[in-house]
Formats: sequence, C-alpha cells, structure tokens
Amino acid sequence: MSGDAAAGAVLALDSATRTASVALRVDGRPAGQEVVDAAASASSALMPAVDRLLRRAGVAPAELAG
Repeated sequence: MSGDAAAGAVLALDSATRTASVALRVDGRPAGQEVVDAAASASSALMPAVDRLLRRAGVAPAELAG
C-alpha cells in the first residue's frame, strides 16, 4: 500500500452473511462502522449504510482510496 492510500479513507464492505457491515478507516484510524440486516438484499441495505457512514465521518466518496 502506498503512503497516499494509507493516509486516505478506506471503505470496507462485508456482505458474506445475513448480517452485513460497512467500516471506514481515515488516515489509518477507524472512523466508524454500520451493521445492517441484509437478508433481503445486500445491495439495498449496504448502500444507505455507506452513505450514512460517509456523511457521519465527513468523507466524500471521491476521498476514498483506490
């Protein structure tokens, strides 16, 4: 990982099980997480969780590394 990626915002998604999660790391430090019940549809549950998490952390999608 380059120095720029380590200093940026990194978004992680996990939808492998019924309980899905979204986590955010900013400048190498945890910045928050959301856990949702994704039984019906992971994408419809995860995208609003991503939006809430980014807004709460004050991170724009363009600021995500990668």
